[in-house]
Amino acid sequence: MNTTLFRTRRIPLPVGVLITLPWLGGCGRTGPHPEGEKLRETADACLRQQAAQNERIVELSRELATGAKELVEADAQSRQDFLGLQRNLESSRTQIDRQKTALDQERREIAQDRRWDSLTATGLMTLGLVLAALSPLLLAAFAVYTTGKPQDTAETAQGLFVEEILLSVDDSRSPPAALLTEASPKQLASTPDTPA
Repeated sequence: MNTTLFRTRRIPLPVGVLITLPWLGGCGRTGPHPEGEKLRETADACLRQQAAQNERIVELSRELATGAKELVEADAQSRQDFLGLQRNLESSRTQIDRQKTALDQERREIAQDRRWDSLTATGLMTLGLVLAALSPLLLAAFAVYTTGKPQDTAETAQGLFVEEILLSVDDSRSPPAALLTEASPKQLASTPDTPA
C-alpha cells in the first residue's frame, strides 16, 4: 500500500473557517443578498406583528381582569340588592298577613253585627205584627169589658165633683173637705153646681 496516496494534508483551522465563510455567505458576492433582505423584512414585520399582538393581548388581559372585577362587584351588589328585596318582600308579606288577619276579624265582627241586626229587626217586625194583629182583639175585649160593666153615673159624678172640690179648696179649709167626704152620693147629686 502506498502511504502517499492516503496521506492528506492538514489545513489549519483558521484557514478552513475563512474558506467556508464565503461559501456560506453567498459564495463571494458582495453587498446585501436580495432574498436575505426580503427574509429580514419579513422577519421584522413578523416581530412587529408579534409585538403588537402581545401588546393587544396584554391590553385585553387587563380589560378582562377589569371586567371580571366589575362583574364580581356587580354580582356582589346584585346579591345585596336581592337580599334587600327579599327582606322587603318578607316584611311586606308579614304586614299583608297582619292586615289580612285584621280584615278577617273585622269581617267576622261585621257579619256578627249583621246577624244580630237581622235578628233584632226580625224580632221587632214580628212583635209589631203580633201587636197589630192583637190590637183589634184588645180593643174588642176592652169594649166588651166596658159595656158589660154597669156604670153608676152618680158615683162617677160624685168622684169627679169631689176631685174638683178638693183641688179648688185650700189646705186651711179642710173641714168642708171632710164634710164632703161624709156626704152621701144622693146629697151630692141633689146639690146645684157651683162655679169654682
